[in-house]
Amino acid sequence: MASLSISLWILGTGVATAEDQTADTSTAVKKEMPRYRPFVKGQPLRREGGGSRSVKGFRPMVQGKPVRREGGGSRSDVSTTLPIIALLSPESTGYTVSAQPDLYWFISGEWKGPVRYVLDNEDEDEPLLDETVDSFSGKTGIHALSLKQYEVKLKPDVEYQWTISLIVDPDNYSGNIVANGAIQRVEAPSDLSEQLQADTPHFVYAEQGFWFDAIATLSHLIDSSPQNKSLRRQRANLLEQVNLPTVAGFDRMRPVVKGMPSRRETGGSRQRSDSE
Repeated sequence: MASLSISLWILGTGVATAEDQTADTSTAVKKEMPRYRPFVKGQPLRREGGGSRSVKGFRPMVQGKPVRREGGGSRSDVSTTLPIIALLSPESTGYTVSAQPDLYWFISGEWKGPVRYVLDNEDEDEPLLDETVDSFSGKTGIHALSLKQYEVKLKPDVEYQWTISLIVDPDNYSGNIVANGAIQRVEAPSDLSEQLQADTPHFVYAEQGFWFDAIATLSHLIDSSPQNKSLRRQRANLLEQVNLPTVAGFDRMRPVVKGMPSRRETGGSRQRSDSE
């Protein structure tokens, strides 16, 4: 049988240094980078004082199981070049303080087939969400799955598995492109609101280990200002910290088109998109 060929991107390590063409006075646009930092679940918010922050790193909580965040590869039973997908998720369980966070994922090429979204946990008989978009037509880029759109809420202290599948063959699940991640909602620290008011929100979320809140807050800013290169560099920096260089490369190398829409309607369901 013919072998499937997957196009892999060779991503440069250079970082764009040009100033943004559009001046932005928002405190969300800084020359520093958000930092995702490790911490133990339940420990108080970490405060830093004095000096300016350099490149910041995501601070993952130190518990949770590893997940398979990327899907795609060679299959002997398929003779078509298929895209690769990756979840914008840490390498183990990611955390959120939101009951209905937006979950982001990346696709490396155009896809016009069905996409299936599943959210479940091993203690429940039925998944919290199992939805298939039959006519998804997104291009290369970062897309969002809105739990609020599907009226889905995460319970506190319950670990969920979220899975995105490109349906290559409806009759043969093993032939589909599948990626999954783990997410858990936790109680917000008592002084989180104070910290969010005093500093840039996605910096605070990242430094406290709330990955999904950090990436969603930053991605919403990019949706609102798609030409802002500084915001894209900040997101790329976060993605590199959780070992997602291909997705980070999309933000670092993606050409900015003036007037390009930042949202896309697909399959009757509103899917946020940051695609080419």
